[in-house]
Amino acid sequence: MKKKLLISAKVALTVLLVIVIAYSLTAIYAYSYLGGIPTKGAKYPNPSIVKLLWPTIGYPALTHPNGSIVLEVDPSWAEGNGVESVRWNATITASRELLRGVSYPLEFRRAWAAESVRWHSAKHRKIPAEIWNVEFRIPDVLCELYDLKVEGTCGSIKFEEEEPHCVSVLPEGESEFRFVTLADIHVHERGISMPMQPQTDKGISPDGEPLFFRDAIEQVNLIRPEFVVMLGDYVFAQRRAGEFLPEFQRFYDSLEYLDVPTFILPGNHDLYVNRVDQERVWEENIGPLFYSFDFEGYHFTAVDTYDWPRAERVVMKKLGNVFVYARKWQGQIRGASDERNPRTYTGELAWLRDDLKKNSSARLRIVFLHHCPFTPQGKGISYKNERFAGVFTLGGKGKGAMALRELFSTYKVNLVMSGHIHEDHIGQAQWKDGTGKTIYANQTCVYFDEGGIQDHYPGYRIVDIKDGKIGTLSYETNQASIPFYDGSVPGGNTNLDRLEQVSLEAKQVAKGSEYGGAFAWKVNNYLSIPLELKGLSCVMLSDGAVPIEGEIYRKGILPDGKRVYYLRIVVPKGIPSRDGKKGKPSSVTVGIRPQSSALMGSQ
Repeated sequence: MKKKLLISAKVALTVLLVIVIAYSLTAIYAYSYLGGIPTKGAKYPNPSIVKLLWPTIGYPALTHPNGSIVLEVDPSWAEGNGVESVRWNATITASRELLRGVSYPLEFRRAWAAESVRWHSAKHRKIPAEIWNVEFRIPDVLCELYDLKVEGTCGSIKFEEEEPHCVSVLPEGESEFRFVTLADIHVHERGISMPMQPQTDKGISPDGEPLFFRDAIEQVNLIRPEFVVMLGDYVFAQRRAGEFLPEFQRFYDSLEYLDVPTFILPGNHDLYVNRVDQERVWEENIGPLFYSFDFEGYHFTAVDTYDWPRAERVVMKKLGNVFVYARKWQGQIRGASDERNPRTYTGELAWLRDDLKKNSSARLRIVFLHHCPFTPQGKGISYKNERFAGVFTLGGKGKGAMALRELFSTYKVNLVMSGHIHEDHIGQAQWKDGTGKTIYANQTCVYFDEGGIQDHYPGYRIVDIKDGKIGTLSYETNQASIPFYDGSVPGGNTNLDRLEQVSLEAKQVAKGSEYGGAFAWKVNNYLSIPLELKGLSCVMLSDGAVPIEGEIYRKGILPDGKRVYYLRIVVPKGIPSRDGKKGKPSSVTVGIRPQSSALMGSQ
């Protein structure tokens, strides 16, 4: 009997030893740098940001009619000549299809050399110690989004560069405005699903176009906020070697469908190393990794929370294609020797400290980042390790979450908006002096994620600002984002595979034939809230028009004498699909009847 027990014990110990050895070897492999996607010989796309350093498509300029804009230009093109020896010209051209060809020359005011106030750091490009500031006056133009072309001539040397969607002219002195936030768009290729990382092909056309992103853009254009903020993760870049570049190109091309300026900040998927170092592509095509801007006395700060060394950002393939991941995907922002003491901060954290301190008198201070240091309930899980494959803890242990919370508390940040975990969370954190609180709002993704039944859905947030106050951030529940598709269930489970009908749509029903030569749209709203839309407009030959529902909230004259009319309508709430019952939208026909029938176009 004792012999049998001894044999059983030896067998058990042997099995245990084999398990420990197997686990140890697997852990060593899983945590190692082995399996990284090769980068040698990788080719980078031609950069779109060369000598015109600001504004950019991802960091646009906000100005107003009869205002001004100060461009930042790399002086190296002038071959050592001074800024005073350059002759400057600039033109803005309307970005929207409706106004194609409408251009305005800008009046040059002055130019001078100074340190950049837009690029506070660059990891993959050299920003000169002194750049050239070139100031132009904006004429009395339409309040629209514009492409910019700038030219400089210095003797026989010439500089010319264009940047799309980078200048937005907005009315001055608005007491209220709104912006929209989008997170985790994840433009991706078809057929990337894996057992350990499932991803649906829903919303991707057979030729790879991100149709779900176009659905989102069309709804944002209908709302027409003053601007959009994208909170990171625009690509997937974590399945196949080299997939980043085609994904990035499709994302970049899709941006040109937006009719409003868009501020873009990076997420982890955007800065991986997948054949190319995606940080470099970002700086050469989108703009700086972190920055700030002002609008109507309010201050906005965009933060890069994926601050990992290159080796930690490399996408690795383990066991063939069974596991594909970057070593780190959680948040980190370096530069604090003591996270509780802002005086010790360096790098981006020191810049953020100084930026918030300098703008302490702003009407509100709002911060955008990808990894939230609070969500959920103050835990900051976006900076911690995740359990991977049910066994290993990977991806995180990043620094900086406490430092961010310290800065937001000390400098009284009013609102922090984030993404990353594809979940809706809203909470509050007390300021250090007890006089107020920071609201933090994490939000869902834009794409269809894994598909199937999930506790989230494609959505967005609208932020209304009025007289120094922040409006409601949630939809239906006290947490949820606004859904892009009817059939989404706030606070419950949604079958993503069944989402087809967009929540908000406008179909043109008349164009110069009905309503006495008018144009009109039928607007459908499947949301359970009324929604103000300002994105419908038309061009006419005649001066004067009569609205059919809604109101004309703005009009302008084009250089050729044609008139542009902008419509506003509040669409009543609809009845969303729930519990198997088909939704019923509220429908409103909105349009304009011109005084003459000379209708030119509409959008």
